[in-house]
Amino acid sequence: ARPSRSAAAGGARSGHGRPPPGEEPAGAMVGGIILATALVALAVLFARRRRRHGRSGRGAAPLEIGIFHPYCNAGGGGERVLWFAVQAILSAAPTAKLCIYARRSSGEPAAILGRASERFGILELDGSRISFVFLATEKLLDAETFPRLTLLGQSLGSMVVGLEALWRGGCPDVFFDTMGYAFTYPLAWAAGATVASYTHYPTISTDMLSRVYERRPAYNNDELVSGSVVNSRLKYAYYVVFCAAYRVAGRFAQVVMVNSNWTRGHIEALWGTSARVVFPPCDTREFSQAATEPKRRVIVSLGQFRPEKDHRLQIQALAALKVQLDAAGVEVPALEMLGSCRGAADEQRVAELRAFAAQAGVGSLVHFRLNEPFSQVKTALGSALLGVHTMWNEHFGIAPVEMMAAGVVLVAHCSGGPKLDIVADGETGFLASSAAEYAAAFARMLALFDAG
Repeated sequence: ARPSRSAAAGGARSGHGRPPPGEEPAGAMVGGIILATALVALAVLFARRRRRHGRSGRGAAPLEIGIFHPYCNAGGGGERVLWFAVQAILSAAPTAKLCIYARRSSGEPAAILGRASERFGILELDGSRISFVFLATEKLLDAETFPRLTLLGQSLGSMVVGLEALWRGGCPDVFFDTMGYAFTYPLAWAAGATVASYTHYPTISTDMLSRVYERRPAYNNDELVSGSVVNSRLKYAYYVVFCAAYRVAGRFAQVVMVNSNWTRGHIEALWGTSARVVFPPCDTREFSQAATEPKRRVIVSLGQFRPEKDHRLQIQALAALKVQLDAAGVEVPALEMLGSCRGAADEQRVAELRAFAAQAGVGSLVHFRLNEPFSQVKTALGSALLGVHTMWNEHFGIAPVEMMAAGVVLVAHCSGGPKLDIVADGETGFLASSAAEYAAAFARMLALFDAG
């Protein structure tokens, strides 16, 4: 059973990450001053623009909806939500016009729509009602642009990108952010738009505060910080101020949707507003039809090659499993990693994972299957015995749902959406946190499979 609304929210509020008394109001004041100053300037700017374009006399003109999703062609779970939302809006509002704010490197409009149809099985998108604004400032959204103070840099960068989107695309009636760039909301509000948001993952969370406060290393809390008391306290103070600014920005959204109970708990705690859970569209029918027998004795994973997906833990789990099975004289299954690469940074990450697998002694057992079409993804999942998902605090988990629908026995991380909304441990799958726990679950299922 899913946890209650109060339980989800309470979990987000608990923990050592809560700012000590006195810090939160100070952070709120700083964050509020920064955003209020920007807001006044931008309100004047957009008021002038709206007067020049005479938008007050639109009458019965078609509804204009601007969708802020720069990575619209990335092919991941967030993009599945985007394109199903586009399809639903076009159907529900027959005269509406949609403008998608996209990275300049996304490709041509026809290619973007074609990939959406191929990757997600979405048909009948009326291209005549969909336009694109390709953003020249796209690099300001990349983490690589801001090696330090990344959250702040990307958030301020998103404001610049959002400003470009609104300036070049015109001021829409509805500004719909489907990626979680909350710092664009004051801009859209200043432009006169109704602001709607669909958040997959909060930009910052109380869990992140806890990790810094407790000095636990992670992909977003490296040892240079976690190994130093001074650096950890400085980063913690930075996070507290950022939390306050994030709260102010988020409150400009008039319609707030999230993808899971885990995300709802965090957003309601951080923004101080109510949020509605709208679970992502999961193609269980397509994947259940792809399920085949007999199963291949392999482990599959599905997800973009982003650092938070923690593919290294999958390799470590395979290496731990290899030690167990080698000692018992049992064949070690291969690990097939299916996923998309968004650009050069992801491709470099794949190269590093290949090297890591070789160092762990499982290089020949790890197979990378990149950017494969939807039909091949379905076939791979439908024929596999085991699945693995290792992201800590995954906001929801479309990939886990798809793997389970395809008949895969899933071992997912014991946190976030998989724990709260998807996997009943020991009944519909397994939950694990360490490489040893993953390996133990794999070994258990392989023994049952080999026994017939």
